[in-house]
Amino acid sequence: MDIFRDGVYGDEDAVRIERRGDVVIYHASNSTGEGTMTMHTLFDGMRILFDDMHMAYFGENSETSGMLTIDHCREGRFECTFHDGRQGYLGAGDICVHAIDYDTISRTSFPLRHYHGLTIMLDEEGDDELLSALAAFGVDLAVLRRAAQEADGIYIIRASEELEHICKELYTAQLPESRGYFRLKTLELLMFLTRGGVCETPVKPVTVPRDMSAIIYRVEEYMWHNLAAELTVPMLAEKFGLSPTSLKTYFKCVFGQPIHRYLHTCRMQVAAYRLVESEDKISDIARAVGFRNAGKFAEAFGRFSGVSPREYRRNRTLSDWSINTTSRA
Repeated sequence: MDIFRDGVYGDEDAVRIERRGDVVIYHASNSTGEGTMTMHTLFDGMRILFDDMHMAYFGENSETSGMLTIDHCREGRFECTFHDGRQGYLGAGDICVHAIDYDTISRTSFPLRHYHGLTIMLDEEGDDELLSALAAFGVDLAVLRRAAQEADGIYIIRASEELEHICKELYTAQLPESRGYFRLKTLELLMFLTRGGVCETPVKPVTVPRDMSAIIYRVEEYMWHNLAAELTVPMLAEKFGLSPTSLKTYFKCVFGQPIHRYLHTCRMQVAAYRLVESEDKISDIARAVGFRNAGKFAEAFGRFSGVSPREYRRNRTLSDWSINTTSRA
């Protein structure tokens, strides 16, 4: 069963399906970028998808509405907006359990424009092999579904050392050669969730009013296009009609980090991109991202990347998060 169908959804979201034996790759694209979802079948009734997204948003047009689903965010940030105004955010290390009717979702966004994670999709009426495996590990899917339903459809568990250890192993081996290993590790994760993960640390989706969310995205866009300027929280708050406290609070809700840290990261990303993709002088790049002093820029860039601007330019290797930088500033 396919998760998506070939074609264009809505106004611009497009999906192209590629099949490589038992592996199905969904290539997603729209005007904001592209991404892939690589699907492997572990059992008849259990699939795992590895998500690599480099775009601002993608429509929720799955053909599997209501299926019990577990999402883990490895890197980046994920935002889900419901028609009733609720919003759920996953940051690095977070996991969620849901059994959502996709008709209730108005938008799926990636605030940082890159997202890497995995998705486990479960059919509660799987074949005997899956049901036997679940029973052997003490996994009760009804417990997971009930927990999600009691949290209004989506149950979020924040990052922890134990959760990170369990999920990390799912990213280390290669499918399909290690199908048995993935089965084992996926069942261990489900066992953790069933036996306590979903019972002790429930987190309901964060609520950010839609009009406020729209303002915060405008603030972020303004920052990207004015990196050479001296940007402060009071100045940005006044420009967009917010109090400094509201700006700081809601910005962190949407983007997962304080505004000053996010701004610094934006500056470093643009600097890294220009070091590799242009022949501009380092002093000019420094001024373009808000540093009047090239020495202070070099020091800040070294702390950020681990190497000096000159060495970074010699290496000519862009980091993953730089893929969409050219479309932002």
